[in-house]
Amino acid sequence: MLFARKKYGYSKARLLLRSGLLVLSNIMLAGGVYIILLSLSPQIDFVPTPYRLNDSDDILDKRNRVQIEKIGLEVPYQSGGLEALNKGVWWRHADRGNPKDGGNFILSAHRFYIGLTPKGTKARSPFYKLEDVQVGDKIRVFYEGDWYGYDVVKKYTVKPDAVEIEAPSTEAKMTLYTCTLGGTYDGRVVLEAHQL
Repeated sequence: MLFARKKYGYSKARLLLRSGLLVLSNIMLAGGVYIILLSLSPQIDFVPTPYRLNDSDDILDKRNRVQIEKIGLEVPYQSGGLEALNKGVWWRHADRGNPKDGGNFILSAHRFYIGLTPKGTKARSPFYKLEDVQVGDKIRVFYEGDWYGYDVVKKYTVKPDAVEIEAPSTEAKMTLYTCTLGGTYDGRVVLEAHQL
């Protein structure tokens, strides 16, 4: 150290500054890698999520939930305000329909919402793969102790202010929607499914 100081003219303060900058750059690099991991976590299967497909139809599980086998998703839904959206799937306008009585049964969830951990990001992004669901795919809904089946008949995108997708209906149908990957102000991916 003494030799380096004499040969290159390094002072103790300058060495501390260089060491501090090296530590700071390593922290920033690790932070960048972590942010990339958070961003990719909804599409990576090694990141665990509470929304796994329950293929045993456990009779002890009485939660109202939607099951989409095509994307390996089973997630509870709940009515209420915006806080329901931040907990999983939001049953919007419960007065407009449900699986038992018919009408337009409307479910909405985040497509991508970053959390503090990869698991948190995946848990807050339940409809990340909703766009992979195609016309003809089946969806099951558990509602008040019974399973109801739906067949996807339409898939389309709308502008963010398209309220007609939540319009009341006389037929028994389900409308699922989420933001496009472009974000809240870009548009919505919408699935319309008819009850079997």
